[in-house]
Formats: sequence, C-alpha cells, structure tokens
Amino acid sequence: MVRAVLSCALALVAVGCRLDAGDPLAGFGGGFDPVRFDAGVLAPATLTRPLRFAVPPYYSDELAAGSAAALERYLEQSCGFDVELTASVAYDQRVVEQLRQGELDVAELSPYQYADAMRAKAPLVPLAATVARGSASYGSYLVVKAGSPLHTIDDLRGGKRLSLALVAPLSTSGYALPLFFLIDHGIAIGKDVELVLSGSHPASMNAALDGRVDVAAVSSDLLIGNVGLAGQFAVLAKVGRMPNDLVVARANLDPAALRLVERALLRLSIHDAEARAALRAFSPVDGFMPVPPGHYDEIAALAERTATMTPPPMRALESTPKDAGRPP
Repeated sequence: MVRAVLSCALALVAVGCRLDAGDPLAGFGGGFDPVRFDAGVLAPATLTRPLRFAVPPYYSDELAAGSAAALERYLEQSCGFDVELTASVAYDQRVVEQLRQGELDVAELSPYQYADAMRAKAPLVPLAATVARGSASYGSYLVVKAGSPLHTIDDLRGGKRLSLALVAPLSTSGYALPLFFLIDHGIAIGKDVELVLSGSHPASMNAALDGRVDVAAVSSDLLIGNVGLAGQFAVLAKVGRMPNDLVVARANLDPAALRLVERALLRLSIHDAEARAALRAFSPVDGFMPVPPGHYDEIAALAERTATMTPPPMRALESTPKDAGRPP
C-alpha cells in the first residue's frame, strides 16, 4: 500500500519517503487546514499538450452541459497549462491501464480501484484524497424498500434465495464491502441470497424500489434523503465505512505538473469559491486533502482478500420489473 503523503510525489517515490522539514505539508498528521496551505512559488510545467484528467462517471451527465468548464478554468489558471476534463467508464479498470500507457495523466479513482491498482503494482502517485459532504470517508449500506418484510441481516438467512443488487466488482461500497459483510455474517451466497450486478448505485436503488431485487447495496451518498420516516428505503444493515476517492497521477508525469495539480486541488477547498461551486455542481466532493499515511490500508487488505477468492456466481440485473406486463 502506498503510504506517502503528497510531497513524496515530487520524488516520484510511493513508499518510505521522508518529508523535508521545510515542506508546507511536513507537519501533516491527519488534520489539514487548507487556509494555511501555501506551496510557495513552483516551477512551470513543460507539457506539450493538455493535461488529461479523468473523473468518475457520476460527473458525466453534467460534463456535456458545461458544468465542468469552470473547474477546468480553475485548474488551467492555477497550473498554467491546458486541462481536458473527461469522464471515465464506470468501474472500469481500463482507466488504470490508460494511466500506465500515458493516455491519461491524472484520474480520480474509487478506493477499491486504487487498492487493486496498487496490488498490481501500477506506477501511480497519490495526489489528494477527496472530502465529500464534510467527511473524508463514506458508508456502505444494505437497504430494502420501505415496507419490506426484511428488517435485519438475520432475515436473509433460511435458504430463501433473496435477490441482492451489487454495483460492480470495482465498487467499494457497492460490491467489495457488502459481499464480505454477507460472507462474514454467515449468509450463504447462492442459497440465502442471489447476487445481481446492476452497474451503478442508482440502478440498484431503482431495482429495489420496483421489485426487481429484494435488497440493494448502496453508498451513503446515494442514500441521503432516501431513508427516514418519509423515505423510500429502510436500512437493513450498515456494512461499514471507507475513505473517499482519491486523485492519482501517472508516475512519469512531469514532476512540475504533479506539484502544480497537487497545489491546485489542495487550495480549491477554501481558497477558490468559484471553483468549489463548480465542483459541487456535479459532484458530492467539497474539496481535497493530503493522503494520510495508512488511509487506504483497510481497502488494500480487502483487495488482497478479493484476489484470493473465487468470484461468486452473479447474474445481470433484469431491465424490467418482475411484474411488468402482468395483469393487476
């Protein structure tokens, strides 16, 4: 697992680097005050083409509408070179291969994507961890439609072969954490529950609402506003919490460009209201912070555990509700 904080990226060293006492992040120990952050005067980057920055697919709908334009402008003005912000494919490890090949320069990865890439020794440098809804971490939940006869994890036992929607194998909150939660709680995969791959958190939630699945695994970001007395869902179990996404760069990117992007992301949270507003217009992200040592260790252990297991049987989510077309 890469344990380096951001200043280690300057030397392109992922593990075991030492911070210069004069570095503005040298005293970082888990808390970060962006108001006090100042990277000083940095050398200009020598890029001969725009910096290609891939963001998660939940940005996609707004990219075409231009919501990312202000964020691109902020990065360009802060870094001094052109930036192309694009959307990656949902839960697709090709984004890591694109970084390897130099087709991408910077990308935001899910915690599990990052851990899996580190397990495969991908040459990536962590730049910044995301802060979303004021937190450095988020939760994973198993939910059911409000009014469901299922109330606790124990209700999944008994060989009823209930259907449970997971997102995709590279999703942390929508696949890895809930899958091992089920296994660790003695739920028999294939007997007690049938696993269904939906492809996205909204698809899992919609499938639970319209009856295509009995249970759905979703992140806390998607669950906010959908539970409670008037909500559409009830929580069956809280699976756990994990650190948010992080931004990485390919290790052979121009070191000056690395440092400039790093500074721009860390200053965005508090120093630039316009860029922060642009970011929040199409993302739950509030801003960015340095990657604390050990921040992704638990996810790394999860990736190692996943690599040693035989993938469980799963089917694709049906496109229509079970009772569609049936007479009332």
